[in-house]
Amino acid sequence: MITKAEQLARQWKLHRFEVVISDDHNRLLEIIDQWKALSLNQLSLAERIALTHVDRLLAAMMNRRLLIEHVELIKEDPLFLLLSFEAGVLLHHVPFKIDIHGNPHLLSRFLSVVLSFSREIFSQGLERIKIERYDVILRSLELIIIAYMYEGPSYQAQQKLKRLAAEIERQPFLIQQFEQKMTYGIENESR
Repeated sequence: MITKAEQLARQWKLHRFEVVISDDHNRLLEIIDQWKALSLNQLSLAERIALTHVDRLLAAMMNRRLLIEHVELIKEDPLFLLLSFEAGVLLHHVPFKIDIHGNPHLLSRFLSVVLSFSREIFSQGLERIKIERYDVILRSLELIIIAYMYEGPSYQAQQKLKRLAAEIERQPFLIQQFEQKMTYGIENESR
């Protein structure tokens, strides 16, 4: 439902609402993680109610108009950008941090499998993956997957990924080059 609200805000160009909804989505994901951890503990009903912060939520809902008028955009802290073919073959990898470890080819294959699994089981793609304090947002284009991993608020990260995807789709020669690279790569792997 939150994703649908973000899409509607984007469709109607209600950018401040989109930022607020995106921030609320991030907070909700954090709260879900906290509740999962708390569900393992044996808390009394009074302790659980105190953890819901109902008073703050009601005050926030009452003052939502004031909050929307004074939204401050906070930039995310990027970790990497990855372009890969839907089959999992790495096309391009841009690390933004020097201390990032891991094999980008393995990550490309992993994301391909997760997206394929999501489509197969749930009949829909996957837009976001949360790993500890990091988020990975995904866009599937005609042949490629774009993945952007970052830490922090998601609004500007989503906007950057949206602009990149639109730019790739606007330039058909890029898609043709990707197709050629994919065909050439498959031919080389089969030899």
